[in-house]
Amino acid sequence: MIDPRGMRDMREWVDFITLPLEQLGVTPHRLDDSEDWRAWAFNLTQSGAVAKFYPPDPRGFTNWVEWAERFNQVVPL
Repeated sequence: MIDPRGMRDMREWVDFITLPLEQLGVTPHRLDDSEDWRAWAFNLTQSGAVAKFYPPDPRGFTNWVEWAERFNQVVPL
């Protein structure tokens, strides 16, 4: 688990989870703008290798850190 708390933005967290996601068979898109975190996260949650863990829908979160913490609880990285 890669704890998102204390990271400057979601791009930093994405950089840390890319390799573990690739080991699951998922190649995440690059996140260029942290303001687009919900769209990035939604695309990730739709990936078959991730969707099977029933990750949280990012559209229900106002803060990326809260979403990432919940994601960590259900997706084994």
